[in-house]
This record gives sequence, C-alpha cells and structure tokens, in this order.
Amino acid sequence: MKLLCVSQTPSAETVRHGSSSRRHAPGFIRARDGFTLIEVLAVLGLIALLFAMILPAVQSAREAARRTRCLNNLRELGLALGSYHEALGSLPPGRMFMIDPIIEYGLPDKSYCTQILPFLDQQPVYAAINQSLSIYRVANSTVYSMLVRSLVCPDDVHSRAPRPFYLSYGSGSWPDPSPVVGSSLIIARTSYGGCEGSRFGTSLGPASHPPASNGCLGFTSPVRFSSITDGLSTTMLVMEKATSPLRARADLDSHEYFDSGVWFIGDVTQTLATAWYPPNAFKLVPPGQENVWAASGSSLHPGGLNILMADGSARFVKETISTWRFSPTLGGPIDPASSGGVWQALATRNGGELIDSY
Repeated sequence: MKLLCVSQTPSAETVRHGSSSRRHAPGFIRARDGFTLIEVLAVLGLIALLFAMILPAVQSAREAARRTRCLNNLRELGLALGSYHEALGSLPPGRMFMIDPIIEYGLPDKSYCTQILPFLDQQPVYAAINQSLSIYRVANSTVYSMLVRSLVCPDDVHSRAPRPFYLSYGSGSWPDPSPVVGSSLIIARTSYGGCEGSRFGTSLGPASHPPASNGCLGFTSPVRFSSITDGLSTTMLVMEKATSPLRARADLDSHEYFDSGVWFIGDVTQTLATAWYPPNAFKLVPPGQENVWAASGSSLHPGGLNILMADGSARFVKETISTWRFSPTLGGPIDPASSGGVWQALATRNGGELIDSY
C-alpha cells in the first residue's frame, strides 16, 4: 500500500486573516477592531483631567512672565529718572506748571513722564512736544495717542493701546479750542504713578487735611537724591496705578475723572498716586469713592503690585502690607494723624521712619 501525501493550499480566507490556519465556523461574523464608548469616554476624561492640572501652571507661568516684564519696565523708569537727575541735578517735578493765556489757569499740565522721554529712548516723542506751550494746546495734541511701551504694564489690559477719552464738560482746554461736549479724543495711558507721598499734594485730599506732598514726585520743588534722608533703598519713586479697574466705572459714568492714566498729564488722577490709601484699595470700596479708585496704587497682579525704589530697584509688594487703618465707608484712613504703616513709610522721602522688612 502506498501512502499518498496531499498538500493543502491555504484558502483565501485563511491568507486574508494572517498565518492562522483556523477556519471560521459557518455563520461566524468577525468583530471589527476599535474602541468601545466607555473606553473613549475614559480617554477623554483623562485628557480633561490632565488639562485641568496643567492649565493653572501655564496661567501661573504667564502671569509670572507679565509681572517680570512689569518689573523690568519699572527698572527702566528708574534708569531714566536716575539719568535725568544726573543730567539736571534733580528729579523731575510730578507736575509741570504752565501759565498759558489760552488755557484755563490752574489745570495740571505736563507730567514727569514727558520730561524723561529722552532717557527712555523716546527722543522723537519728546521732540514732538512744544515745551513752551501747555500740553493742552493743539500744537501738542500729536503726542496724545503715542503709546510708550515702557509706561504700560502687560497686565493692564486697557492701557495696552490708545483708546477714547470721553469729554463730559467743556473747559476750553481739551485742546484749544475745546471739542464738543460728549465727543472723545484717542489718548494713550500709563500704568504707573509717581509717588507724591503718604498724603495728598493737591486739594483732592480731605478738607481737614491740608495739601502736603512728602514724596519724591509731587507738587513741590524738584527733589534731589540728597534730600531723600530716609534712604534711597527704602523710599518709593513710582508705584503701579492700573487703569483697567477704573474702565468699568468710566463706562457707567462718562467723566474724565474715572478715565485715568493719561500719560502726559501731571495729576494725581493721571500719572501720580498717593499712599494715603492702601495698595489695591479699589477692592475695598464700592463704586462712588472716586478718589480711592483714581489716586491709589493698584495693579491686576494677584495679591499686590510692583513698585520702584529711589535706588533704581523694583520689587513686588503684597496688598496686605502694613498700613494705617482704612475705612471703606469713609474712603480714607481712620486715624490720618498717626504715622501710618510700612506702606506710608515707603512713600515718604524724609519722614524718619525705620523700616525693617515688608
């Protein structure tokens, strides 16, 4: 008997499904490869969880970068103010006084920002200002919308681009001749206010407290570094003063007072600030406390604001810094006759306060 060896050729179905020689039983339907709905939901949930964990870290890193850029802006201002002092023998006044027969007498005129432009590498902007005329004259209106980047904090959204400044009354000074009431001018802002001290240097302060500018960039004669007897490293030159918190208020009541931060006007509601109020005081009082909103140091950095010291250093100050007791209802300190806290001590140039740490 001969054994016959027969070789079987794999069927097309066997070849199609790989090396396996197992045949499917009749009526068997092969399941398609893929994910179940539960698996898809689990993956999506895991992605959402990872995103929720990473997002705060990304936002925190971005905020840290913006705060660092703000500190660098202040250091640049410090270099400019120091260079101005070296060239002219004193710091610039916080407010330039002008006697112009066309412009209403007594209005705050050019700010300290306009005087340090050449030291901020902004000579063309400085050259565009006619220093012999009031800043409100038409001849100087060309600089109104010029944005100086080093004067703007990246967190202060409403200062990052020129925007309308609404006119609610005709004073004959915006600019001459005054535009129609209710119209607007496109004007650039600044996020920083020169420190005029722990008190008000103008009549904007309470009637019970006479004006007294005891800071470095106020309404007094130009200050020399030698007259800062409290020490350059413990005396504040500039503090943040964000315009964004006031923007919502300006939309409710179209009045210049709420639309602050105009970079070329030397006034406490524009380019100057006071430590009469605690930092970020706008968080403590309701709308309606105009002085508090417009004249205090403020920022949109979480928990505090950046300041520039007279020695050129810049640092972050927490909004919980020691200050005198503040009344949100009254919109001012409860006992202004007291020496105040560390915040007030940083704002004075010759108060004789001792500052350990803050």
